Amino acid sequence: MRRILSVVLIGLALMPGFGCKDSPLKGSVRLVVASPDFPPLELVLNDEAVHRLDGPGDSAYARVDAKSFALAIREAGTTVPFYGLPVVVDRNADYTAFVAGDLTAPSVSWVKDDNEPAGGDLFKYRVYNGVKGDERFDVYVIQRDEKFEDALPAVLGIPYANRTAYLTRDPNRLRIIATLAGDDTPLAEIEFDATEDLVRTFLLVENSAGEVEILALRDSG
Repeated sequence: MRRILSVVLIGLALMPGFGCKDSPLKGSVRLVVASPDFPPLELVLNDEAVHRLDGPGDSAYARVDAKSFALAIREAGTTVPFYGLPVVVDRNADYTAFVAGDLTAPSVSWVKDDNEPAGGDLFKYRVYNGVKGDERFDVYVIQRDEKFEDALPAVLGIPYANRTAYLTRDPNRLRIIATLAGDDTPLAEIEFDATEDLVRTFLLVENSAGEVEILALRDSG
């Protein structure tokens, strides 16, 4: 039986010259590894490797200086990408590529981010499911002192390699709980101190032991 795991907060790792550690750059692209089945990867912009990523939840923003560029993902230490495409972007926006699957069957979900705080004293978040397989997950986002038995899921039945739209709720000391869709047994859980000026991505991943984890990635400062 998969065990409930404690919180793992992933700070954004940034290469020197690509920005500060407190917030992503405007005009940037981020690669997020959402599977334990990849070897170390490199995010490549215009044929230049800009960051190495070593495992699930590892992520990085890199500056985008041009309106169009070539995005590629390759195994670290190799020269031939397993995924690549030309991209036209808004230089004042941020983008995320979620990478699930494995080298033989990668699944890349490419999305323009909305990293502006929700305003109105609301906490803003989204959920991405990187747990490979046919299982779908419900996700609860509740106050720490709220009874799970009385709560309703914020996300219903999210399938593999899919993400939600941005959602909001009152910020505070929150519990994020994942269950199998339609089941009320917690499968993975984290506790998280949310404030209204943050945007987060909650990433469901499966580690090499077959345990589901929830990672909290910082999307904006």
